Amino acid sequence: MDYYKTLNLEKEPFSNSPDPGLFFDSKQHLEALQKLEISIRLKRGLNVITGDVGTGKTTLSRQLIQKISYDPTLKYFLILDPGFSSTADFLSCILTHFTGSPQESRPGVKDDTALKEQIKKYLFLQGVDNNITTVLMIDEGQKLPIFCLEVLRELLNYETNDNKLLQIIIFAQKEFNDSIITLDNFNDRISFRYSLSPLGFSETKDLIDFRLKKSSAPGTTIPGFSFFAYVTIYRYTKGFPRKIINLCHHIMLGLIIKNKTSVSYLFVKSCAKQVFPLQPYRRYSLVPAVVVALILIGGTLFFDKNKFADFILAALKGTPAPVEMPVKYVVKEMPQKTSEVLPPVVIPIVKPAIIEPSEKKQEPLHKLPEFYGSLRVPKDETLFNMIEAVYGSYKKEYLEKLLSSNLKIKNPDHINAGMRVDFPIINPMDTFWKNETVCIHFSKESEFKNAFLAARKYQKRGVNVRILPGWDSQKGFLFLVVVNQPFENLSEANTYKKKLNGITEAICEKISSCNDGRKIL
Repeated sequence: MDYYKTLNLEKEPFSNSPDPGLFFDSKQHLEALQKLEISIRLKRGLNVITGDVGTGKTTLSRQLIQKISYDPTLKYFLILDPGFSSTADFLSCILTHFTGSPQESRPGVKDDTALKEQIKKYLFLQGVDNNITTVLMIDEGQKLPIFCLEVLRELLNYETNDNKLLQIIIFAQKEFNDSIITLDNFNDRISFRYSLSPLGFSETKDLIDFRLKKSSAPGTTIPGFSFFAYVTIYRYTKGFPRKIINLCHHIMLGLIIKNKTSVSYLFVKSCAKQVFPLQPYRRYSLVPAVVVALILIGGTLFFDKNKFADFILAALKGTPAPVEMPVKYVVKEMPQKTSEVLPPVVIPIVKPAIIEPSEKKQEPLHKLPEFYGSLRVPKDETLFNMIEAVYGSYKKEYLEKLLSSNLKIKNPDHINAGMRVDFPIINPMDTFWKNETVCIHFSKESEFKNAFLAARKYQKRGVNVRILPGWDSQKGFLFLVVVNQPFENLSEANTYKKKLNGITEAICEKISSCNDGRKIL
């Protein structure tokens, strides 16, 4: 039974499968995701993500896979159950993932040394000759025996003068930290380490609302939760995403059975007793409950509801956090009465001067400028995604050029939404874009910002695109949003175009090389 359809939902909102389409980018999950992608692209080597059961490690890994799966320069492999009995089994599993053929079909590959040599050859072939980054992800990393950790440490020794040939990401429960605490050689190689925690009340509420909104059709009525229902969900689940999703799934089922469309405090409590039968719900006497209710009702008039709920929950635990009361009204002291009649004070109305924004000095059109333009960093965007969209790929020299042109960026791992970034012209770029080649483009924009927004729109639709700039000495820049791949002729381009299901605006067109400023035909 598709229970969600009876609630005006297009798909199941609280599925326990790690659906990337329902990924809620909480502050910590978004930070971990961005830093993992940065570490991979910088080829730093070993990364470890830990967290309690149900904090979203598996969902995070699937979201990372979705982000990098469209990049032809990245190739990932996932090991789900690393409970190996010997070093040879572990090495054989890795080699099988890399080559796609089992150990038995490779004569001469029998012992640990031979297996390591085969892995080494593969990594050097992919990383050096083919310029492809190999990413090995391991889920349930707490199951890794000590000898497997030693194998991973040895594989990290395969490197060039600039970077590691194998990028490793381990997702594990917190006890993994205890198993590696004495392994100094392994700990020293961890480039990025992050620990996931349960969500707070505000993000618990946002997670529920986000999943319902993403699962519903526009303009339809979806189940509504009262404020106290959110509080009750948070108290039972303690902010663990898996528990939140599990409880909300049963709440949806309860709505169908009882033919309801709204969720109250008592309704949540009834469902929670079935989901968490061994978990007690602390009761309070009537008088404190009334007091708390009055405080909540009055407090929501002055405070943000989500933050105020966090305060109340902390107060119930005996450790209330200080909350600053916003000033809503200012009472001015009335002047004293006087018998003297004062003449009226005439306040002249001065029309404020309109200050025109200073125009940015532009270079003459006949001269190629140094920059394509400037962009403000969108919310939840990484600098590396922006580099890929503008320059077609991420390279270390692109990042260095960008940083040298934006001295305000102290750390590329930490860029704030709204920060303005200047994108310099880098020549030569992507030499595979030859003269008289054919491209598939989706739009032509005279504004750099519009081209970037269009490129990111198509990237989110799963199309590997980039911005291809062209320069005209009379008209200035023209930015094409193109499939990030040139074609030899129109026939080849039209064949590829047929694979772009549902994107009818794609146009196949012959152009000249425009990445170094030459005119588009």
